[in-house]
Parts: sequence; structure tokens; C-alpha cells
Amino acid sequence: MYKLRKRSPNSVDPMLYKADLNLYSGILKYLSVLERYGDATLTYDGRILKMDVGFVFKFLQVTYNYILKMGLFDLNGRILATTKDVRSKISVMFNTTEYTLGLNKLEIQTPGRIKVILKNKNGGTDWINTAIANIIIPFLQSTITSNVQIQATNAIRMYFNEINRIIVPHKVFPGIFENQLLKCT
Repeated sequence: MYKLRKRSPNSVDPMLYKADLNLYSGILKYLSVLERYGDATLTYDGRILKMDVGFVFKFLQVTYNYILKMGLFDLNGRILATTKDVRSKISVMFNTTEYTLGLNKLEIQTPGRIKVILKNKNGGTDWINTAIANIIIPFLQSTITSNVQIQATNAIRMYFNEINRIIVPHKVFPGIFENQLLKCT
């Protein structure tokens, strides 16, 4: 037999809030406006050429269309986000035996503030939701940065895999590595 818990007339069931944000059709601008950040190193050891270099992007802007699904209604519009002084460290390697290019590590840091403007589907600025987003974003900044780092790492690896697929069968550079780099060992 089951016992039912007696509820007081003043009790309230907790309400679960859930929202799904779908970003699509976007673009990242100003990637070519960068400066070197920190030390750059190039090493050759065990037939592996490795380069570690850092960059700082003085200004980045991302624009995406979005659909925000909350309960019974959907909000459609466009997100414009900007940030300054984004630091990135990348480590790439080239195996001179197998002629393969690889990404060892990508690290992204956003020490600056991320500013967001939300536009509604008609193109007008949604001031209330923009204010709410700019209050919430600082609490989510490390999560946002981590997700961008994962997506960027996956994209770079995809491009490197495609380069490897094309270059490896043809071994385009054998003379360069055999005659120059291998003499250094």
C-alpha cells in the first residue's frame, strides 16, 4: 500500500525552467587582425617538426541567427557578440616521416568582457533581452570560451585531416626534409 504525502495549502511545486538555444548561419569576423602573443618556438626532434605560437586578436565579432525555445513560445533573431584581446596559443606538428600535419593543442583565453546585442526577427534591438544576456554572460564566459575552444579544435583538426588526405599519398615535400632538416640531426 502506498502512502500519499499530505500537502499544505501554501506549498508550491517547484517549476523547472528550460530553454534551448539554437545558433545557425553565423560568421566570425576580424580573425586576420592579430598580433603575436608570447614566445614562438620551433623544434625538430625525432623527425617531428613542432611549432608553438601565440596570437592575440585585438577585436573579434561573431554574428549568428538564433532560435530560443522556451516552453510554449520561440524567439527568433540575431545575436551580435563582440570581445577584445582574445589570446590563443596553438601547437602544431609535422611528422617528416609520414608527412602528416597535426594539432597538438589549442588554448583560448578571453580576459576581456563579451558584449552581446540581441536583435529581433525584424532587425530591431531587443533591449530587455540584451540587458538580461549581458548580466548572465559573465557567469557563463568560461563555459562559452571552452565550447568555442572545442569547436575550433575540431574544425582545425578536420582541415588538417583533409590536408593529410591530399598530401600523404603524393609526399609532396620529400626533398626538402631529406636534404635540409635531416642534416641537422
